[in-house]
Amino acid sequence: MKRILNALLMLGIVIPSTAHEFTVGELYVDHPMIEEAPPNAPVLGGYLSIQNMGDTR
Repeated sequence: MKRILNALLMLGIVIPSTAHEFTVGELYVDHPMIEEAPPNAPVLGGYLSIQNMGDTR
C-alpha cells in the first residue's frame, strides 16, 4: 500500500512539472523543473518561478 501511495505522489509531482508554464488562479508558474536524481540520492530538489498576478490591496 505504501508503494502505491508513493507512486501516486510522484505522479502528482512529475506530471504537472512537464508543463512549460501555467496559471493557477492568480498565480503564474513558469519553468517548473525537476532533474533526474542519482540512483542513491536520499532527496531531490525542484525549481520554478512563481508570480502573484492578483491585486495587492
